[in-house]
Amino acid sequence: MISRRSVLAAGVASAGAALLGGCARGDDLLAAGRRAGFLRLGIANEQPFGFMTDEARPTGQSVEVARAVLAGLGVDEVEGVVTDFTGLIPGLLGGAFDVIAAGIVVTRDRCAQVRFSDPVNCLQQGFAVRAEDDRELGSYEAVVAAGDLRVGVLAGSVEEGDLAALGLAPVRVLALPDLESLRVALLGGVVDVVALSSVAVRWMARDPGSRMRVAGVFAVPGGAERFSAFAFRPTDAALAVPFGRDLRRLLRDGTVAELSEPFGFTADEIEPAIGRSVREVCGA
Repeated sequence: MISRRSVLAAGVASAGAALLGGCARGDDLLAAGRRAGFLRLGIANEQPFGFMTDEARPTGQSVEVARAVLAGLGVDEVEGVVTDFTGLIPGLLGGAFDVIAAGIVVTRDRCAQVRFSDPVNCLQQGFAVRAEDDRELGSYEAVVAAGDLRVGVLAGSVEEGDLAALGLAPVRVLALPDLESLRVALLGGVVDVVALSSVAVRWMARDPGSRMRVAGVFAVPGGAERFSAFAFRPTDAALAVPFGRDLRRLLRDGTVAELSEPFGFTADEIEPAIGRSVREVCGA
């Protein structure tokens, strides 16, 4: 079934391509966005990073931070283009949207494909289970060792890669395209636990009526820091450079923290990103 949101996203992508299509061929994307009055943000309907409201308005922590940065650069509006998580980088490179604003984690493989901003968040990992499930899970290893647990992950996510690297059998992993699919799978008993960032599992379980709870929050395997950032096409330096400059300023002056708080982000997620360089993170 084609949802209203899918139709909207397709319409936005078509309209945006008509207005901004030349940008993918090397034009100044920031100048084009100022002329058109908007730029297009790629989101994956992953709450609380980037998602569409029931009124078809893009929001989320990444979206609101991008909105603030772009407003300061003279781009009045943002439009949301929804895709599966696995479609974010191909969609960006293919010109379906102009910036990924979806809390995408900076990894070496992704650094080779896109141009990241400096980090905006530092993320831990987390597990969500059904509310009646009283088990505590403090690490990926605990899930791997519990041979009866099936785990839901976002397709293409770092969590999927983490669990595979630790030897979790593929038959025990269900990779799904979005958080709503994961929620349905968990509550329906198709999976026993959902693995996401700590921010995402807290958001999923925040409402007492969610019938979910957080079963564990823990550091990235090996103790490394894991950062998320905005992503641009490698050719779009005319947008990425001023965007990054203003993002760093909004991180330092507390604006990013203020915009992030309604979406469940704490100082633990924001402060470690202040002053960190994407070159440092990509080379880590």
